[in-house]
Amino acid sequence: MIRKNIILISLIFIFLFCSSAFASWTVSPTSISFGDIPIGSSKTVTLTITNTGESVIKIQNIYSSIPEVITNPSTGNLAVGGSLVVAVTFKPTARGNYSGELVIVSDDPSQPSVTVPFTGTSSYAIGINVSPTSINFGDVSVGSSKTVTLTITNTGASVIKIQNIYSSIPEVTTNPSTGNLTAGGSLVVAVTFKPTARGNYSGELVIVSDDSSKPSVTVPFTGTSSYATGIDVSPTSINFGSVSVKQSATNYVRVANNGTSDLNVSVFVTAGTPFTVSPSSFTLRPGQFQTLIVTFAPTEKGSFSSALTIISDDKNTPKVVVSLIGDTGPEFPLYYSPSILNFGKLAINTTYEKILKVLNTSSNIVNVSIYIQNLNGNAFSLPSSYPTSFEMGPGEIRQIPVRFLPTEKVYYSALIYLVTNTGTARISIMGDGADYIGGLEPSTPPPTSGGGGGGGCSLSGTPKDISLAGNTALMLMPVVAIAMRKLYRKFRK
Repeated sequence: MIRKNIILISLIFIFLFCSSAFASWTVSPTSISFGDIPIGSSKTVTLTITNTGESVIKIQNIYSSIPEVITNPSTGNLAVGGSLVVAVTFKPTARGNYSGELVIVSDDPSQPSVTVPFTGTSSYAIGINVSPTSINFGDVSVGSSKTVTLTITNTGASVIKIQNIYSSIPEVTTNPSTGNLTAGGSLVVAVTFKPTARGNYSGELVIVSDDSSKPSVTVPFTGTSSYATGIDVSPTSINFGSVSVKQSATNYVRVANNGTSDLNVSVFVTAGTPFTVSPSSFTLRPGQFQTLIVTFAPTEKGSFSSALTIISDDKNTPKVVVSLIGDTGPEFPLYYSPSILNFGKLAINTTYEKILKVLNTSSNIVNVSIYIQNLNGNAFSLPSSYPTSFEMGPGEIRQIPVRFLPTEKVYYSALIYLVTNTGTARISIMGDGADYIGGLEPSTPPPTSGGGGGGGCSLSGTPKDISLAGNTALMLMPVVAIAMRKLYRKFRK
């Protein structure tokens, strides 16, 4: 009996030993080291399972002991001599050391499972993040430029040095081209496209840093230049000086087409002012110019301003504004600044405010009445609490708030009236609702010299009625006038 038991135990031992020594499937490699992988990144290695036996083996499951390591596929059938390649991916979610094991389960009774140990580390986070990831400059005219911003952010845990930022073509430049980013910090880069000829442009920005995970990042860009800047207007402001009532003065504005295609142009002045312009519309071929005749003909005493607005189909500069001012002589007691109140292009359904400064240049108290005449819409107003009439002492400066509330995407204009017992000032106001054709802000008020703005000013009328403008008139004024001019300069400052 004892002999039979010994024989049975020996057979069982031999069976188990042989089964272990001659397993029917193998795994390679037998361990995995992922190395140091930044947070937000991943690394994939391959594991190969091979059937070395004499029958089909079913891999029932392949799984990881930690969620930061995953496998694909997780099951499969192995024909005799066949292999299954498994992608094993490590994606750390926090800094630290990682370890665990893959478990491969099969239907092989001699080797039902195999474990593959693995290790990995994550000592840092990815540092460089760039926004936007591509740039489209659109259509920019030759001689003009367009600038967009690029933001580089350090999402890592240590300082990153931006060693260089450069463009693959000379028509695109960057500023700055270097910088240091603290953890969580950003660098805003101005990227400018300035085409030198018509055509299509493309290239890439290259951002070089000492970030070991991303030593360089590329940002592709595109742009087009299908036309050259067209319209050129000179001068952009005219001061007619002093012109007597029922007389007139003439000045000139030159409108030129420096572009590569025809320009259709229309011209108008603010309604309700003693300024006129001719012609009111015309077409300019490339290289041509047109001289506008601008006339100031006051019919009552006062000081006046107007906007000479030039609209064209130039893509870059669809609207140009020329500032016009004039008065009927030094007896008008008020000076105001600016000469035109231009709010520019602003978003609709929002109230904006600008200040009109008014100076009493006389040596007497002046009674002033003020009101606004809207020429289209009702976008301009004075605050409800502001007085419509008031007194101004000699040399007194008053700041008048003017409000603009655009409700439509259109062009608005109006006149501010300053009424005194010696005359009335009409001051032009203008503004655009958002998305209306863009325009240029007018120049600052021109100097007091008569004629102003280039293009000789002429006066009409009989010899006994002709009044002198600008510095000539000032030379004929008494000492009081000199004192008033000093006060005027002080106000301008």
